[in-house]
Amino acid sequence: IGIMGGPARQLNEETGKMMAVPGCKIFVGGRIGEDAHLALEPYKEGIPLADESLIPELVEILKNEFGAKDKTMRKRDKLKKLVGLA
Repeated sequence: IGIMGGPARQLNEETGKMMAVPGCKIFVGGRIGEDAHLALEPYKEGIPLADESLIPELVEILKNEFGAKDKTMRKRDKLKKLVGLA
């Protein structure tokens, strides 16, 4: 996964208009090694860099393209959370 800066637009709740914000393009693919190359076409464009926008997009890509799964909480971690130790 590669991330390169680029333009993005996000809704401004105060004005109700789309505003320009710092953003990025996300690239998926390519190869490393002797015949290395990068993905040339962006997988997604115009993603705002704010955590609430970028992180869900990256999680979705990891799940869809690489088979990632959400982490399940272990029993002892649940107990620690209930007791207030976590």
